[in-house]
Amino acid sequence: MQREEKQLELSIDALINQVADLKNSLASFIYKLENEYERLTWPSVLDSFALLSGQLNTLNKVLKNEKTPLLRNQVLIPLILTPDRDDEILQILLHKWDGRIRIQKTHPPMKEKGIQYWSVMSLKSGTELKDFVIQ
Repeated sequence: MQREEKQLELSIDALINQVADLKNSLASFIYKLENEYERLTWPSVLDSFALLSGQLNTLNKVLKNEKTPLLRNQVLIPLILTPDRDDEILQILLHKWDGRIRIQKTHPPMKEKGIQYWSVMSLKSGTELKDFVIQ
């Protein structure tokens, strides 16, 4: 039993390290996209994608390795559960919560572009705008 526990602990440590590396690379890539987009070149974006892809493949290989014990037989208990809403995540996801259901909101700039597009299409084709919109 002790050998299995040791093997499980080592495999979980390897997974934690792989996920931490992946998280750091993803955070770095998102930072570049948000803050350094003016100096960003296509080869550097491709390099970042290649790095992320390689790390995901490595993580997948670690999970499929024969020496990795079956993790689906293990019980997973979350460390923190909170019923509080996270307003930042709600803004990112563009959803609003109505009681117990989630409703998709339209992104305002995209909604304006859609209205402009359909207005131009209605002028070109001679049909009314309401005929294009599916109710």
